[in-house]
Amino acid sequence: MSRVLRFTQLDLRVQQATLKTTLAVGALLALLTWVTAPLPPLIVAVFTFAAAIVAVEPFRADERGRLDALYAVLPVRRAQVVGGRYLTMLGIQLLFAAIGVLLAFAAAAVKGVPMDASLAGLILSAGFALNALILAVETPVLFRVGYARARWVMFTPVLVIAALGALANLSGVNLTQFALSLRAAAWAPALLPVGGLAVLALSALASTRLYAGRDL
Repeated sequence: MSRVLRFTQLDLRVQQATLKTTLAVGALLALLTWVTAPLPPLIVAVFTFAAAIVAVEPFRADERGRLDALYAVLPVRRAQVVGGRYLTMLGIQLLFAAIGVLLAFAAAAVKGVPMDASLAGLILSAGFALNALILAVETPVLFRVGYARARWVMFTPVLVIAALGALANLSGVNLTQFALSLRAAAWAPALLPVGGLAVLALSALASTRLYAGRDL
């Protein structure tokens, strides 16, 4: 476990420059959201969506710096690399969520409006579950073929959202009513993240097997 955590620390250290740039862009988007939208919790949604995009950046850094070759000679197993990378992605989710919540509270205070904590909580839990689904699809592919051969994964967030929307239309589900029912359900904020973690755990198992068979 210590090697997994050390790999995560290495991962985050490599991503420092990228994270700073992305957080700056996210802050700009949050400012635009604050100016144009009446609901501060929408700032949380902006950062939640941004986290799904940034989470795959470590794979691009791997190929840019040929870090995969370095991992192959380090005293770390491929399963530990996979575990460390998934912890990195979780860390990015938590970081962006925390910043989004802080900015949302700040925006509510400046505007002099009450912060809708229940809506912010629903956005956080549903956003994490959606990001988990997106990353569960992307990550095994990235571990198997690398970032250069799987650039299309950058479109996965849009594709997943579009697919969910299409399924909702085909099944006759009203997404607005569904969101309102989730907000009214006391179980949603707790169960949605649990479901997201379960999906990520299954994805990590698939990634471990696929990465083990990859030639570096």
